[in-house]
Amino acid sequence: KEIKILSESGRALRAEYGGVVNVGNVDTETVDITTGNNYAVMALYQESKVGISGKSINIANNATGVGAVHAGVNDMLEREYEQLAAVSIEGDNIVITNDAVGGNGVSAMSQGIVDIIGNTTIKADNAILARGKSYVNINTSAEDTVKMLGDINFNYDKVTSGSSIDAYIDVTLAGAESFWTGNTVVSYGSGKPEDESLLAVSNAKLTMK
Repeated sequence: KEIKILSESGRALRAEYGGVVNVGNVDTETVDITTGNNYAVMALYQESKVGISGKSINIANNATGVGAVHAGVNDMLEREYEQLAAVSIEGDNIVITNDAVGGNGVSAMSQGIVDIIGNTTIKADNAILARGKSYVNINTSAEDTVKMLGDINFNYDKVTSGSSIDAYIDVTLAGAESFWTGNTVVSYGSGKPEDESLLAVSNAKLTMK
């Protein structure tokens, strides 16, 4: 069983305004989700959920400043964890790529969640871009191989957000084949905040086993 979701330039797979979209299951052989200059997978606004399951999962785009996988509520109102926008990806082998200069593999904006379970490869200038108390969880069980090429970028955006760059990043590199090639960086392309505390990061965790 194969699932292909292709778009030349649109958002290939998205849930918005509390929508729920599930693609594939444990018996699905391949899931291929690709687009051009846009988000390939997106969960946007409160309680929106995207779930992707399959043995082999490929998610790709070619978009500067845009995530191949993206989640975010886009405000900082107080909510329960279950009310946040979330993308969950689970498979035997997962590949996420963004070939554009300045592209993001996984982007988790304000109150977004991205959970990835399985052998995972992420390749993008920014493997992860996050802010606004978002969550990115990759291989927290330490049972899989993670290959990550690109920076972990904590991004402040004065124009579109104004929220703190701090985010809950939990990535585990387990086994001899796991690696990360990149740096942890702070960026603020639209202007540095006057309040320096907005550039503080205290909830990121990279574990090597």
